[in-house]
Amino acid sequence: MTSKLKPWLFLALIFAAGIMTGVALTIVLGPRSKSEPDAQQMKNHWMLHLTHQLNLTADQQAKIDPILTDAENKIQAARKENFENVSQIFKKANAQIATILTPDQQAELEKMSKEMDRDHDRMFPGHHQWGGPHGGPGGPGGSPPGH
Repeated sequence: MTSKLKPWLFLALIFAAGIMTGVALTIVLGPRSKSEPDAQQMKNHWMLHLTHQLNLTADQQAKIDPILTDAENKIQAARKENFENVSQIFKKANAQIATILTPDQQAELEKMSKEMDRDHDRMFPGHHQWGGPHGGPGGPGGSPPGH
């Protein structure tokens, strides 16, 4: 290789390593940095926005509140249903993956699933995901009570 090409190759490798590091950090940290407002917060924000933009009277706010409460309940139900669908996809994928793995790898997959559950429980208390103790390889399957 020529001596002029070596510095450019070195810089290109550093650049590629930076891109890969950025992608990896985005995948690992990205979901944790986003916090979704709960339905009650969304309802309150919606009411404030309507009140401000439309100059709602107290009587109008009182009549709109049950409409927003109904919407809040429907949003919560839709989120729960979507969450359960995603959880089932992960559970089934982990079960399929486990059939390909050695017993040691299956144990490691189970450990990974439990770690994901713990991480998810810290961010979203009351929800369970990815398999592990609530489904997936070695788990009893199904969703925990209330899900």
